[in-house]
Amino acid sequence: MMAEVNAVPIDPKAVRASPESGPCLIGGKCTTCGRTFFPYREICPSCFMEGKVEEITLDPHGTLVSYTVVRRAPGREVPYAIGYILTPENLMVFAPVVECNFERLRQGTKMEAVFRPKRDREGHMVISYAYRPIFNAKGET
Repeated sequence: MMAEVNAVPIDPKAVRASPESGPCLIGGKCTTCGRTFFPYREICPSCFMEGKVEEITLDPHGTLVSYTVVRRAPGREVPYAIGYILTPENLMVFAPVVECNFERLRQGTKMEAVFRPKRDREGHMVISYAYRPIFNAKGET
């Protein structure tokens, strides 16, 4: 989904939005120790080297490793699901799981990142990210 022109990333260290390629998740790779991580940070969380981290664009696909469906939450619309998605870069992304029947979710489900404009608590338009399952025509992953 294309984000609105005036929307900014909900977390500029996790999402990059460009008019040419659209939004994407960004991580970091330390040029000193080689570790990759999400979201991007200017200091490597492994070796603590500053200025030795390069931005990497994460593949939008991944695999659902673990998840939970929240069915009761005061002041919040339920049910909703959140989970850990393993990316091809071998990174875990913690994100909402959307656009699916939660009863069909399983560990190992193939997922893809989606980006949506929404209003933050202050009313500003931001680009948020989530993952949705990829099912084939038979409804299988």
